[in-house]
Amino acid sequence: MSDSTEKLKEALDKSGIRLTEAQKDLLVQYATAMATIDTLGEYPEGNPAGKDPITAFDAMSSAAGYGIADAQYLLGLMYEKGHGTPVDYQEAFGWYQQAAEQGHPSAQNNLGLMYVMGKGVPQDNEKAFS
Repeated sequence: MSDSTEKLKEALDKSGIRLTEAQKDLLVQYATAMATIDTLGEYPEGNPAGKDPITAFDAMSSAAGYGIADAQYLLGLMYEKGHGTPVDYQEAFGWYQQAAEQGHPSAQNNLGLMYVMGKGVPQDNEKAFS
């Protein structure tokens, strides 16, 4: 466990908020994902911080699995652009869709673009603009 993870767990313990260990782990995972998102910026293919793409992909995958819309959107970008993983338009579509269902506007936009271009799904302009 990293030093920052330990510090976050200690802060949670001191806060007086009653949380289960699972809830604490989820909050730590969320904080890690948000730090990764901040490090990578809006578009992970730019990788401005020089973060290892596979490490970034692993962190984003974990956070996306917890239902964090920003992480789901960024994981979709990583699959679409081949950042830390081979390009996989169907996977990208699936992650965009999960984020879009939570109201993530960039994910909704990218879903529409995938329908327009037929990436990962059959081209369908009607669905693209609905």
